[in-house]
Amino acid sequence: MNINNKHFIKKKAFTLIELVVVLAIISMLTAIALIKFNFILQDAKEKIDLSNVSYLNSTSRIYKIESGDWPDASTDLIPNYIKEIPTSPTGGSYIYDVSTNEFSYSAP
Repeated sequence: MNINNKHFIKKKAFTLIELVVVLAIISMLTAIALIKFNFILQDAKEKIDLSNVSYLNSTSRIYKIESGDWPDASTDLIPNYIKEIPTSPTGGSYIYDVSTNEFSYSAP
């Protein structure tokens, strides 16, 4: 086929550079989404810790109302008030302070 021929048929297709640019953009958007997802996941875990502390404090207040005295340890709440002390999704622990009769969260 002669290149100078006016009837030369040009195929429509993407060039390699265009494909690489599109793949780079998709890769960057995916990386941004994964980073954002990890921040959202960590934030959710921290909110679960706050919720668990509130739950444990409410349970100790119910114990006080029903028994007339504050629990001596967090294990006093098991099994009549809670099944078990929740585990922290962030790896920390829930500490019961006998002097204040409050639970708090201790980071890992």
